[in-house]
Amino acid sequence: MAAHAGAHVVRREEFGVFDGYKLSDQPENQSHGAMASSPPANWINPQRFRMFISHIAIHKDKATRLKSCLIRYGIDGFVAHEDIEPTVEWQAEVEKALRTMDAFLAIHTVGFAQSIWTQQEVGYAVGRGVKIISLQMGEDPTGFISKHQALRRGDRKAEEVAAEIDGILAKDPGTRDKLRAAKDALR
Repeated sequence: MAAHAGAHVVRREEFGVFDGYKLSDQPENQSHGAMASSPPANWINPQRFRMFISHIAIHKDKATRLKSCLIRYGIDGFVAHEDIEPTVEWQAEVEKALRTMDAFLAIHTVGFAQSIWTQQEVGYAVGRGVKIISLQMGEDPTGFISKHQALRRGDRKAEEVAAEIDGILAKDPGTRDKLRAAKDALR
């Protein structure tokens, strides 16, 4: 089998059982499994707390504003529409962020429940078992995450919501140690 420029011959597996070889655009040592712990480009400091911020595209400004307010608490957000560098494969960066996040924030603006992308992100977070915070901003959470009380924005500013998110993460047994370490690294 001749490979084209940029193509690599890698092992093919079905349910963990060797099933021959296939062509891939990545060498075998950079396949999905090897990249499992590689964070997206904007998460370069492993000491920071990593929060995936799920949102619909038309509300990326709200997600970005909240991300900027979380920085002071040692929390680095990932906002796909803002944090992925030009020419980078965007879906791979989203998957890296989902694999390496410490917590997940779902911004429930109107239309969030209808987005196939946000619903897949929510499913990934549920499957990983990370802390999920639902921020109600016009739409209630649906599906598996609707069983937990949502954080309501009300008429509060992003700074106030960020402070409450910090408080929630600081109390949670699954996130408090990593968050405390991230805050210590700020000093």
